[in-house]
Amino acid sequence: MKATGARIVARTPTFAMCFSTSYLLSKCGTPVCRLADQTEVKTRCTPAAMRALTRYAAAGIEETGLGLSDFGVLELLLRKGPLPVNTIGPMVDLTPGSISIAVDRLVAKGLVSRVESAEDRRVRIVALTPRGKDLIVSAFRKHSGQMKRVLSELSPEVLRSLEVKLKKVGKRAAALMEES
Repeated sequence: MKATGARIVARTPTFAMCFSTSYLLSKCGTPVCRLADQTEVKTRCTPAAMRALTRYAAAGIEETGLGLSDFGVLELLLRKGPLPVNTIGPMVDLTPGSISIAVDRLVAKGLVSRVESAEDRRVRIVALTPRGKDLIVSAFRKHSGQMKRVLSELSPEVLRSLEVKLKKVGKRAAALMEES
């Protein structure tokens, strides 16, 4: 990483994360630069870290043969169990049209089943098939290992703090979305 004035230029795929010290930290934890405006440090660092983490995670997920949408749907069904199609879409950030196409694709691959709800014939319930469960368990295990490697340089205390702060930020962002 190289600091050029207020701009940070990454020379490696390693991403930097900002913490309460307000330093931009390189992989080894060495302070790279400190900007006078603390807000600028946070707003410049967070998107860069998110992009790097997302790219790393996406590359690992795609190695399993799944796209991000399919992985998201399968992981949600693994975690929550069978769900109506219209419930899945918002939970994985897919529009009604996109979730229908994703479910069609997963049904065609034999990874999920889609059946009418016993209570309401207009509702379609999506569930993992045994083949889909085997695939997502394996893919999620690999993904989880990759995320552990990314976070391995953080102490358990920092990880707990980061989890609490990210939940707080996520809830705040969701509330702001509802307001607008």
